[in-house]
Amino acid sequence: MHISNFIDNIYIKVEKTIKVKLYTSFYMFVRKILGHFSLFAVLGFGLMATSVFLTKPRCLGVALCPGLGFLAAAFCELFQSFVPGRYFAISDICVNFAGTVVGMIAFLVVAALILLIWRIIN
Repeated sequence: MHISNFIDNIYIKVEKTIKVKLYTSFYMFVRKILGHFSLFAVLGFGLMATSVFLTKPRCLGVALCPGLGFLAAAFCELFQSFVPGRYFAISDICVNFAGTVVGMIAFLVVAALILLIWRIIN
């Protein structure tokens, strides 16, 4: 048997099945709210704490935090668009930014409570 006859008789069949499945609302809740929102809430808390403690005019640091939080959310989505299989979504920016703002507000509430307790004790 000649090798060329053997090669001519080989047939390769390649199949690839791609299943597209819509996720349930519970999955989206866990992913968007618990994942993106809470992660960016921690970022907002840390960003506000850093700006309050490190900037000289504290009101300037507090004023710049929402803009920095929005830039972080936008760049996160922008970089995600370069990953194969991922896409850019304005709704994700909104969820991320909302988490950042909630984290910033949480820091301000905690700081106000600490100051209130400090003033009551002293």
